[in-house]
Amino acid sequence: MRPIGAVLWMALIVGCRSPSGCGSVDVGELPQELAAGLRGGRIACVNVGDHSISVIDVQRGREHIRIKLPVAEVDASGQETFDTISGACVDPGRSIVWAATTGGDLFAIDVATRRVRVALTDRGLSFSALTWDPFRREVLLATDDGTIGRARNGELVEVHRASRRVSRLGWMGERLVFVTIEDAIIGSGYFQSSVGCYDLRTRTLVFEHAFERGIAVDAVASTNDRLWVADSGNAQLHQFDALGNRRLSLDLGEFLPDRLVVSQERLLVSDRFQGRVLEFQLAGARMGTEPTGEYRIGSHGASAMLLMPDDVLAITVGQAGSVLLVRPSEAAPFTGYRFP
Repeated sequence: MRPIGAVLWMALIVGCRSPSGCGSVDVGELPQELAAGLRGGRIACVNVGDHSISVIDVQRGREHIRIKLPVAEVDASGQETFDTISGACVDPGRSIVWAATTGGDLFAIDVATRRVRVALTDRGLSFSALTWDPFRREVLLATDDGTIGRARNGELVEVHRASRRVSRLGWMGERLVFVTIEDAIIGSGYFQSSVGCYDLRTRTLVFEHAFERGIAVDAVASTNDRLWVADSGNAQLHQFDALGNRRLSLDLGEFLPDRLVVSQERLLVSDRFQGRVLEFQLAGARMGTEPTGEYRIGSHGASAMLLMPDDVLAITVGQAGSVLLVRPSEAAPFTGYRFP
């Protein structure tokens, strides 16, 4: 039934900070995704366990949740229903958090007024990823059937159809980057996955690279038009240029790359199953083949990472229900790690 409203709860939770360059904020059940861009340097965290979004203030020494926003749909009979939040993005100009669900809903959450509205509803769709388009100032959504479209006037306007389910969306300059994944044979343990790049201006597919027996789980682009891909199926890290040519494949041994963040100077790679984050130094289009540091974040591991402009690394620790805030310049990493 089409929802006629939304219910919003708010909570204020104080976080804590250790003297070792790290802080920790309890955010909710099973935090999975992070989004930056809110005013005041705040970030949004998606908690899939309790169907909520937490807005976190990361000011040094005063890390805490500003508001916690679980969203429930309310149908005509007054019944509240929850769907899993599949992702979030931020409109920085208006301090709005956009949240998509697997039930085919797109919510707009105004952080300043703490109001929630349903911007798009289509029960025939299941949204799997979304991103904010900073060039056209609108939300791009992806679905389980591979459709990528714009949210306009309460409808999803298709712009591209990928080969399979889209699990991640990102950017390489003004081009859209997408990651797809699909179980090839149920129970076989093998997956089909790909990484692609689509030019929204010319409406052309620049490239789509398929991984055989690999699992591409994340992709991020650096400022010099290099695309980094985490391939957890093959325990490898790949680098592609703007045309889709593979420039580097690095074997990580027993380290299973899961999430990536990149800046001009370094690339951070997480393995959520081992609770480790490796740091690589970047030099232009090249990178060192050995990590320069390693961060251990406990047995729960990182389900998402976000590197903020002031050199704060935010890491979601899913089973612990918290976001870890690390300042790499202060929290000395473990050194001397070598691939097996």
